[in-house]
Amino acid sequence: MFALIFGIALIIIGMVLAVTNTKYQFKWYPYKSKNKVIAITAFLLVFIGIVIITGWAYLSVK
Repeated sequence: MFALIFGIALIIIGMVLAVTNTKYQFKWYPYKSKNKVIAITAFLLVFIGIVIITGWAYLSVK
């Protein structure tokens, strides 16, 4: 159960980082990242959260 809560928390933190890292522009790209390191960190947090939740689900069904 801890892995599920931890995975969801990582996903939420990553999504909040991704949303707060963008600035709106009226050019070709509607959303542009302010900082590439924060964007990569947010992507990794969401990816790791999904992996943790998938592993937890696999082990709980097994």
